[in-house]
Amino acid sequence: MQTHETLKSFRKVAPGSDRKFGVTLGLVLGFLAFWPLVHHHAPRYWLLAVAGVFLAAGLFFPERLAPLNRAWFRLGLVLNRIVSPIVMGLLFFGAVVPVGWFLRRRGEDLMDLKPEPQAATYWISRAPEGPAPATLGKQF
Repeated sequence: MQTHETLKSFRKVAPGSDRKFGVTLGLVLGFLAFWPLVHHHAPRYWLLAVAGVFLAAGLFFPERLAPLNRAWFRLGLVLNRIVSPIVMGLLFFGAVVPVGWFLRRRGEDLMDLKPEPQAATYWISRAPEGPAPATLGKQF
């Protein structure tokens, strides 16, 4: 489907470093291992062991985490392509459309789009006048 604009980003997105990936994953898994303590349960020792492995690998052998880091990054890109349009659609149809319906029902015309056949022009006169035309040379 061709639209008036391209939907691809021209920015190059790079994955984070392998060291940061290992340390972050180790800390998050360690936090999840101790989370049952909040509910007065025993910590998950197997998850704590996995967290320790990732933390140690991130600190001492980060190159070993490169395949996992790339896979995690690709998963994030795939989820972005799926989730972003859904979230944007929900925001549009859940917020923008109802506000538009409400304003239309009240008879509001915020952008002055109603046609006025008796008007000589649709130009909006400003008082005081705007900036000098010479100052608007390089707008973009």
